[in-house]
Amino acid sequence: MKECVVWGTGNYGNEAYKLLNDRYHIVAYVDNDLQKQNTQCNGIKIYAPSAMDSFKDCDVIIATKIPFPIIRQIHASAMQNPVYLFEPSSDGKYVLYHVPEEDICVPEYMDFCYTVDDSMRCDYNDLSQNVLRLFLIALSWVKNEYHSDLKIIEIGCGSGQFAGMLFDNGYINYIGYDFSAVAIDLAKKRNPEFCGNFLVQDIRKVNFSDPFNTGLYVCFEVLEHLKDDIGILKSLPQGSTLLFSVPNFDSFNHVRKFNGLKDIVERYGDCIDIIKFQKIPSKYKDKCWFLLQGVICQQK
Repeated sequence: MKECVVWGTGNYGNEAYKLLNDRYHIVAYVDNDLQKQNTQCNGIKIYAPSAMDSFKDCDVIIATKIPFPIIRQIHASAMQNPVYLFEPSSDGKYVLYHVPEEDICVPEYMDFCYTVDDSMRCDYNDLSQNVLRLFLIALSWVKNEYHSDLKIIEIGCGSGQFAGMLFDNGYINYIGYDFSAVAIDLAKKRNPEFCGNFLVQDIRKVNFSDPFNTGLYVCFEVLEHLKDDIGILKSLPQGSTLLFSVPNFDSFNHVRKFNGLKDIVERYGDCIDIIKFQKIPSKYKDKCWFLLQGVICQQK
């Protein structure tokens, strides 16, 4: 049986011990918490990251709720071990996938999410009040400025929730891209009259200079997942309009978060001129989304 080191000794680390015992022999745990080092988890010794030299032939399984800082820590070190991310679901299922670089949001992971997370599968009318509010405000911005014959290109369309809202309001000149085949299948089933409008495609490989992909771009909760988010913005035609949202909180496959408009402008100000901004609260008082509209500009 393949040997592995599990990085993380919290709930995810315990779930890895339970769920991966038919695939791996866990020979060690690793944790950055000094108080946990040299103690045990599930009867297995917990080591400091500096001890990884002793486990060069083992896979490393990151089992934490916020894995990206550990991914960066590993890539900044001399470690050459194969690295995998582990996330369990509440019903005893899990996803385990290889992360060769720092791009932690991959089709395999998103397929899993769209399989187990009802909030990502439901009709837009059944979304949480706060997410629905974000979509409704975005829709109002579209309706206030654009005729219904406008071409709308959604970057990371998911299961077609916002698309369904657009269709119901007469905006049917639409194309949605997502690299999750499960998400696109759900989008087609939810919007059977518009099956041809949803395409399985990695947005990093879409030619946005093609006239087919010219119009208003929308991009909700996507940029924070991508290492090369700037590359996506640079690929959009100069002068085009982007309607997008980003969060102020960490999550399993977020590689960044934004504390407010200042952070957003610092990151994206060289490639997009922000013209609208609104804070959308979530159901948690310390978490929110930022909804923005801007114009893609020449690199400053």
